[in-house]
Parts: sequence; structure tokens; C-alpha cells
Amino acid sequence: MNRNARRLAAEELLASFKSGVFHGVPIKESLAASKAGTVRYTPENCPEVQKGVYETRVHIEHTTTTESARKWTTGVGLDGASPASVGVLNFASAKNPGGGFLK
Repeated sequence: MNRNARRLAAEELLASFKSGVFHGVPIKESLAASKAGTVRYTPENCPEVQKGVYETRVHIEHTTTTESARKWTTGVGLDGASPASVGVLNFASAKNPGGGFLK
């Protein structure tokens, strides 16, 4: 996906947030619930990590964050990983929020 296609996809997504509909699917209630359940952790309020033995796997792919999240949480992922064990990192820019896709 080239830069212009990513910009257009981002603009479409932002318009969906405003309208409350994404590709014909109502998302207004889900979006509100997501916002209400969002927690921002800072060094001052970050909980301690529970000690234990964890198996961690890292998978890097060239795709959008949304595509990866959908892939890994629908059972298509690595070794049938369950949604509860999937984390997706979006390396957005702290300097240019959103990575500057609207520029």
C-alpha cells in the first residue's frame, strides 16, 4: 500500500468515526464503549507486572494494524493463538501523531 492509499484509508477511517458507520456497519456504540474502557498508563500509574513464566512470540509482518489485529484475533494467527493472548503494537509517531498521514 503506497503513501497515498494509506492516506485515503486513514481519511475514510476518520470519516467513519465521525459518522458512526464503517463499511455499512454501525460502530457508534462500540466506539463509545472502546473510548470509555481505554486506560492510559504512565510511569506514575502503571501497575506492576505479575511475575511468572511466560511464553512470548514475536511476529512481524508488513500489513496495516487493523489487518493484523483481525488476522490474529480470528484464529488465523500463529498456532491458533486465542484473542486473549494477542497484542498488536502500532508504532505511531510521538512527534507526528497518526504518523502524519493527513499531511
